[in-house]
Amino acid sequence: MYEALARFDIRFRWLIVAMWVVAVIAGTHFLSSLSSVTKANNVQFLPSSSPSVQAGKLASPFQGNNNPSGTAVIVASTSSGPLTAADLDAIARVEREARQVPGVVQVRDEGVSKDDRAVEALVTVTPQVSNSNSASRDVVDGIRAVFGQVGAPAGLSFHLTGALAVSVDASNTHAGSIAIFTVLFVVLLLFVVYRALLAPLVTLIPAALAVVLSGPLIAEVVKAGLSVPSVAQQLLIVLLLGAGTDYGLFLAFRSTFALLTAATLRT
Repeated sequence: MYEALARFDIRFRWLIVAMWVVAVIAGTHFLSSLSSVTKANNVQFLPSSSPSVQAGKLASPFQGNNNPSGTAVIVASTSSGPLTAADLDAIARVEREARQVPGVVQVRDEGVSKDDRAVEALVTVTPQVSNSNSASRDVVDGIRAVFGQVGAPAGLSFHLTGALAVSVDASNTHAGSIAIFTVLFVVLLLFVVYRALLAPLVTLIPAALAVVLSGPLIAEVVKAGLSVPSVAQQLLIVLLLGAGTDYGLFLAFRSTFALLTAATLRT
């Protein structure tokens, strides 16, 4: 069976490569991204019998029709002394514009600090936003975009913090860092093993294509009802690149050993 499979792969090698390339391009273009469907809230993975889930259901009638969940904090501060009337007017505009960001339920002013140099406002979003990585990122980006649109006086700065903003920043930083360091480590390891320029790329490219294509495919499975946590994106990169290059090494060395054995038997 393996011999027949090998003959098929060798005979149609360019067709197989073309099919992989077309599949990756079509998958990334027509299917949803994995980040848009992963769940950022661990509550989604708790069984309905969990005490916290039952308590949440009992508390929902007291939280209004929107049932808000997830918070962020807008902090406005000045470095040039107490807040002026112009500063307070700009802060009010930021709060007003932040309420218009899709997914934001409420922006509540929490008052001025004791030294009159900072103001805090609590932002509440819907459960749909707090449970979705992509929706949370859109809200955080939308609020931060407002900061540069209100024409704040010189010395007045706006910042967004809180659980929602921290989770979005952590997700962006971790995903990018893990992907970069994983690829660099694998490439360096392959160069050390092969001591050549082309062979490491030949081993790495199939694994990289698998990583790119697997995200949209898993996203379609999520749409069918499967819940996937946000950490799946990081694990997917590490596992697929690691396993893919590992099996690539096995295949390459097995093929090399088979060729050397055949050459030795002929001589």
